[in-house]
Amino acid sequence: MSDSINIAVYIAALVLLIVFARFFKKPLKIIFKLIANSALGLMLIVIINTFSPQTSLYVGINPVTAAVCGVLGVPGVLLLVLIKLFI
Repeated sequence: MSDSINIAVYIAALVLLIVFARFFKKPLKIIFKLIANSALGLMLIVIINTFSPQTSLYVGINPVTAAVCGVLGVPGVLLLVLIKLFI
């Protein structure tokens, strides 16, 4: 009898998981996109800073640059580089 109860609990948990996944699909998609943009932007800033002795261009990593890279991604890094060149 306990096996059938365990199976019923697993099925109920699976149904609940599917309902939550459908409910939170859009917010999770936005969060994953933000994380991907942040990671790509950080990698690009690290590459730019690696070649800074040759190019004399250094983009600091701070909360503002992290926010710009997280929201805008690669265009945000290019924007930061352009701002750094003109200022």
